[in-house]
Amino acid sequence: LDSSATYGSNLYLGDFSIVEKDVKIGENVKIHPQVYLGENVEIGDNCIIYPGVKIYRNTKVGKNCIIHSSTVIGSDGFGFNPTMCTLPGTSAWAMPGATR
Repeated sequence: LDSSATYGSNLYLGDFSIVEKDVKIGENVKIHPQVYLGENVEIGDNCIIYPGVKIYRNTKVGKNCIIHSSTVIGSDGFGFNPTMCTLPGTSAWAMPGATR
């Protein structure tokens, strides 16, 4: 658990889990053993993350979510496009060089 990570009350953090810097974990979260949370990950309140889950950097998980064993979130795959960027102050995406 990195010293810059913050977490709410009633956190369960299983053995051999890794929580990188600037991670934010909500209230009443259960993180089972061998989970990896990359830099700047946010986990909402009342989530359960089962063993072996990997959540890569800059990923946000909402409240009341259950993530089952060995799931990988934030990796290459469906919807992955490394050339996309977020628009400041919004949750919208834009393709660099795209015109309106």
